[in-house]
Amino acid sequence: MRSIAWPQATLAAALLAVGAGGAACGDDDAGGSAARDARVEGDGSRRDAGASTRDGALACAACDVPVAPAALQTWLATRQYEGFAHEGAVKNSEGPHGKVRVFVNPLLAESLAAGASSHPLGAAAIKELYAQDGTTLSGWAVEVKVAASSDSGGRGKGWYWYEAFGTSASATPEVSALGAAGCTGCHAEGRDYVTTTWPLR
Repeated sequence: MRSIAWPQATLAAALLAVGAGGAACGDDDAGGSAARDARVEGDGSRRDAGASTRDGALACAACDVPVAPAALQTWLATRQYEGFAHEGAVKNSEGPHGKVRVFVNPLLAESLAAGASSHPLGAAAIKELYAQDGTTLSGWAVEVKVAASSDSGGRGKGWYWYEAFGTSASATPEVSALGAAGCTGCHAEGRDYVTTTWPLR
């Protein structure tokens, strides 16, 4: 996945397409409720909790993991995910990531525990990437479900994919896209693009 670079114009176009397509966070009808799908503002108006775009970046009100690259990198660098369910120790990845430790947010943890064939909007996995010594954190790989259908608009485009090799808040991602081919190629083998198994080990 390291060889994939996404020009900002390409990413912005893809994210705008998802935001305009209507099938985004908050559009899941399965078990949904008006309280979850929209928020009532102080003036009594309703604001859709689905994905939207701001300055070419995806925003997902139903997601507890940011899906705008700069916000996500800052969130990762400050370890906001550490309260999520996670694997006990660093391990060798079965994919191209080397040594890793996986964290899953509550939505994905519940879905994995239930054995669901499709994960809910906002489901997210964070993979800490480690150097060969297994102790030095070198970056992250992240997937966040941002559309009701995982294949909305193309293979894996219902998921936001992110990978950065740097642990500072200002590190630039190598991957930041919907349906990133280098990610979906391996993750398509998983259940709804998630290769992590439950229970976490």
